[in-house]
Amino acid sequence: MAPTAVSRRDVFRSIATTQYLDWPAYDSTPLYDQSSLPALTEDFRTVSGVWYEHNAHDSVEGFVCQYPLSYAEFSPHDQYSGPTRYEMSQLFRAFLLIYSSKPS
Repeated sequence: MAPTAVSRRDVFRSIATTQYLDWPAYDSTPLYDQSSLPALTEDFRTVSGVWYEHNAHDSVEGFVCQYPLSYAEFSPHDQYSGPTRYEMSQLFRAFLLIYSSKPS
């Protein structure tokens, strides 16, 4: 089943109302900022853990396409020397799809 506005809201409401979850991670500690890859990794684990508990979410592609990246700042990690056809967030999503489809 594909994610819907309601199912996405359910996930983020669950994260927001769980006392022991600090999401986004960069907002919870001065050790992280929006360019912190460890914070992005921590946030990704937090959201994916709740995402797949929902009955409407059963595909990696749906999760990767819906994951909110607007708060992440990729420019400090951008190794391209000039303008590219794709933004870093699109490349990040493509990398996740490729990585998740590799056999273990």
